[in-house]
Amino acid sequence: MSILLLAILGCHATFHKNAADLHQVRVQVNMSGEPDVDLGKLDQQNTGPVSRTPQTGNMMDAQAMDAEQTANEIDLERALAHRVAPHPLTEKMTQGLLDTMQNGPPFALTTDPQVKSLLQIDVTTYGLSVPYIGAPGEFVFDVRARLIRGDTGKVVYSTSLRCDTDAGDPAASARALDAVDHVREIERMSDEELQGAFNEMAYYCGTWFATRMRKHAG
Repeated sequence: MSILLLAILGCHATFHKNAADLHQVRVQVNMSGEPDVDLGKLDQQNTGPVSRTPQTGNMMDAQAMDAEQTANEIDLERALAHRVAPHPLTEKMTQGLLDTMQNGPPFALTTDPQVKSLLQIDVTTYGLSVPYIGAPGEFVFDVRARLIRGDTGKVVYSTSLRCDTDAGDPAASARALDAVDHVREIERMSDEELQGAFNEMAYYCGTWFATRMRKHAG
């Protein structure tokens, strides 16, 4: 058994032991991260329906395409930073947590500042992830969390996870042919639509995190 697996099992055992005694926990969602976009490179593993493995004579073309992808990634990161407000995302994720956990089990979640036990959740990155050029992508949230007992100050739960949902609404033909243009897809979305998509992602991530935490509590 690996050291990492032992550490994970130990963390979950500690959480299981403490969860029933917490009764009520205050949740606090922060966003320390910035947009992160990965548009993928050429499909050199033949994982898609259309092979995009470069031939020997076309390696220069492949390198040029990858360089263009990198430039597009930077442009999209700047666009997301400008067009997607972070505050609604933390609010939506908090709401997803509260709606899912409610009064437990294993404990109730609240935003009441008088509650001493604290679940701190930090969104370290958010953005778009694509496995390879032209493939359908996903909006993603990367999250780190820890739960601190109010009476002892000890961390009794810590975890990290990635939440993801389908990005945009590309045409079926583009999906089938691995020809999705994510730059164009996001440009076509209004600011309201883009904010709404990430708001939905944040709420979903809150519900998924609460479900996962409940499972870890046993």
